[in-house]
Amino acid sequence: MDMSGHSRSDGAVAGGRAASHRRPPGIRPALAAGLVLSLFTVTFAAADWTTVANEVGDGVQADTARVTNSAGHSLVVYRDPDGVVRGTFSISPDDPPLDPQSCPTFRIDSQPPRALAGLDGPCDVESHRARFALGVVSDGVIESTLLTQLMNGTKIVVWYHVQQRGYRETELTLRRSMQALLDAVGHQVQVLSP
Repeated sequence: MDMSGHSRSDGAVAGGRAASHRRPPGIRPALAAGLVLSLFTVTFAAADWTTVANEVGDGVQADTARVTNSAGHSLVVYRDPDGVVRGTFSISPDDPPLDPQSCPTFRIDSQPPRALAGLDGPCDVESHRARFALGVVSDGVIESTLLTQLMNGTKIVVWYHVQQRGYRETELTLRRSMQALLDAVGHQVQVLSP
């Protein structure tokens, strides 16, 4: 009944709210289709870490841990012959080149943002990639906060500066990073956070 005492048969109540909680026909199928499409997109965009044998310099082959997102941006980590654990952040060759005067900044999960420069040496920025060191393996141990966070985190966000275009950001998953990073660094190596 409305305020005048008359009953209403149109599904409305006083105040103009619908009395029924039923959705109009067609909403559920559209919602389901959108959900399936969203899940497919998220799954497609979030490729897991893998281990690939690559040349790491002077004809030396090593296992490298790698993740690439749907934009073609990647992060590669490997151990060089001198025991230095190195990383390379690359953007797509279709993107404008990186600013050589600006090293990328990153954040893992809710950790504070940090610059790649100065982690364990300088950051070397080239056209479409930035190279940096994560630490040195000494006596079977490496102390590296970044490496520990990469192994235990869920995502890394990287901010980078492209020439004459400003800052951009990209996100990479850390799903299955621990296994790939241990393959690259060495399963016998103990990884510690200083």
